[in-house]
Amino acid sequence: MVDAYQVTIQADLTHGGTATEVARRLELSKMPSATRRIFHLTETARAYFMRRKHVSAVHLLTKAYKTSPDTTRFSLFARSAVLELEERKIPAVQDEVHDLGRSLGLIAA
Repeated sequence: MVDAYQVTIQADLTHGGTATEVARRLELSKMPSATRRIFHLTETARAYFMRRKHVSAVHLLTKAYKTSPDTTRFSLFARSAVLELEERKIPAVQDEVHDLGRSLGLIAA
């Protein structure tokens, strides 16, 4: 749990590189709480997003949504990241971002 929270702290300090290094060592599957797993998965996505690693961020947000739609739907980071990426229209993730935006109720079908 300490390492998982270190991802959040490093991301809050805008140390995306350190946050992603810590995240690589995490074994979220060992966390008993699905809500905490999804929170930390979303925080890891935030760290990758800070480093402009959009494919990784979208992958993690999609995984978070598939595991716990409600937790992801109420994540301020997830919502803002999807809206920002939808505006940017990055070809590598455009379809996934659009699908995720629809799933989160941010983009009309």
